[in-house]
Amino acid sequence: MTNPLQMALMALLLVALFYHTALGLQVLIDDYVHSASKPLILTTVRLGCLALAAMGCFCRRGRSLRLRDGTAAQDLLPPSWKVSRPTGMRFATWTRVVG
Repeated sequence: MTNPLQMALMALLLVALFYHTALGLQVLIDDYVHSASKPLILTTVRLGCLALAAMGCFCRRGRSLRLRDGTAAQDLLPPSWKVSRPTGMRFATWTRVVG
C-alpha cells in the first residue's frame, strides 16, 4: 500500500479488530477462568493483541521475508514445494508437487 489514506484506514481497521478481539477474550476469561492467574492471563491477552495489531500496522505487504544473510525464506522450502502465481491472481500460492 503506497497511498497514505489506505495505510491509515488499514491501521485503524487493525487497531479496532484487535481491540474487539481483546474485549471478547476478556469476557471469556472473566466468565470461565476462576484462578489466581486471571490477571496474568488478561495481561498476556492484551499484550498479545497489541503486538499483533502493531505487527500488522508496521509490516509492509508485498516484500518477501529475508533472512540476515539475504536469502529469501521461500528459498528454504524443500524442492517439492513451488511458488506459483497464475495469471490474474494477486497473491502467490504455495502448492506441493506430489509424484
